[in-house]
Amino acid sequence: MTPAQLNDGLPDSPAALGPDLFMIVLQDRLPSLVRRLDGLSVRAGGPESVDEILTDAAQAIIAFYAEIQVAGVGAIGSIHELVRLRQALHAHGIRSRQAIEPLARYLRAEQKADRIAADADPEPAAELLLGGCFHQAFEEMFPGRDQVPSQRERAARTVRGLRL
Repeated sequence: MTPAQLNDGLPDSPAALGPDLFMIVLQDRLPSLVRRLDGLSVRAGGPESVDEILTDAAQAIIAFYAEIQVAGVGAIGSIHELVRLRQALHAHGIRSRQAIEPLARYLRAEQKADRIAADADPEPAAELLLGGCFHQAFEEMFPGRDQVPSQRERAARTVRGLRL
C-alpha cells in the first residue's frame, strides 16, 4: 500500500490500520528526514551558528514526528501488533538510530571546528535532541498546532536546552 492509496475508502481511524499505516507513513517520510540530517555535517564550521543549524534540524524533526505520531497511535494496540511492527521495521531495514547517527556526526564535526564544547558527548546530545523533538510533536498532537508555539519556536527552545 502506498500513501496515495490512503483515501476515503479506508477506515478513518489510524488504529484500524495498525502497524501497516505506520509503516507506510514511516517509509514515506523517514528517508527525506535522514537525507536532511546527513547534510548537516557539510554546514559545520560555516557561517551559520550551531544553534541556527540545529534549530533548522529540530524543526524538521518535530514536523517529522508530528506527521508519524498520528499513524503511530494505532500501531501498537497490542503485543501482537508491536511484534508485527518490529518485524516490519527489521524487514525494511529501519533502525531506531537512523536519525541519531547523522546528528552525532554533525556534532562531532562542530567539535572539531571548536564550535561546541570539547567535553560534549555527541551521541547522547543527538538522542536528547531527538527526544525533545518527539516531546514537542507530542505536545502539538493533543491541544492542536494552533494552541502551542510555532514549530520553529519550540525547535529553538529544544536546542537551547542542550547547552552545547
